[in-house]
Amino acid sequence: AYASRRGQRGRAGSAVRVGFISRWDVADRNALSGMPASMWDALRRAGVELVLLQPPTRIGVGTRAVESMALAVVPPRRRPGLRQLAERARSSLDRPFLYRRMLARASALSRSISALIDRQHLDALFGVCISYELFALETDVPIVYASDATARLINATYAGFARRPAGYHRASDDVERQSLQRVHTALLASEATLESVVRDYGVPRDRALLAPMGANVMPDAPVDPADVTLPTREGVGLLVVASDPHRKQVDLCIDTCTELVRRGVRARLHVIGDPPRAPAPEHVTFHGRLRLSEPADRALHVRLLRQ
Repeated sequence: AYASRRGQRGRAGSAVRVGFISRWDVADRNALSGMPASMWDALRRAGVELVLLQPPTRIGVGTRAVESMALAVVPPRRRPGLRQLAERARSSLDRPFLYRRMLARASALSRSISALIDRQHLDALFGVCISYELFALETDVPIVYASDATARLINATYAGFARRPAGYHRASDDVERQSLQRVHTALLASEATLESVVRDYGVPRDRALLAPMGANVMPDAPVDPADVTLPTREGVGLLVVASDPHRKQVDLCIDTCTELVRRGVRARLHVIGDPPRAPAPEHVTFHGRLRLSEPADRALHVRLLRQ
């Protein structure tokens, strides 16, 4: 359907020309769990001609900048507490004006994207987690929107977001709802997200498609099943990848591995991410945060997944 528009927008006989909307650096495999980078690469492999539509960013010294500097010098075990304190302080300062300020920011982002679109001849627009960019966007170019969550799900399941004031939740909901009404097709990574898009935001079901994500970490060569060692009581390898050890319940993983060891199973747990507790039991190995943009970290990540 998008290809048929090329006579109107793109160049006849050329590849489909897609405006890729992203606040994040599409070359950074750490940004937004690697989703923009992986999707950019996948579209290029599919032969799509991509035009990056990146809104301008203005970095000021505000509460978030001060928080980032403070976190850099605080020991990892104390960072969750500092983040919670910063969230409470920010909420108190923002509460009276938060709703209007969030909608004004979304409108400004949309205007910046609109100005970028006007300079291009595009067959379609694509982006991952771009509700704010679409909030007030006026265009007749069809929009394909990808996401792994909705504002309603995030605000209900992430403790940090759940604690934010009612104005924040109301603004998030309104931005998500208005943006999704502009979408031609929504690609959702899970059944829960798809149901939320339809139930909570009124997107017609025929415009919402389930599109499970692949892995952001891929081995250089396929794994040969003959090389895979199946677990036995003499050797069980466990791996958990958790950017947020508390929400991903790494403590539960540690307790499970400890119980296996208590029952006589030679088990070892590998944890990628910050440790939730210290000191670690001897049957648990913490590898810290691995940055996929760093070759050595990426190689270790792949090796652990292979094992």
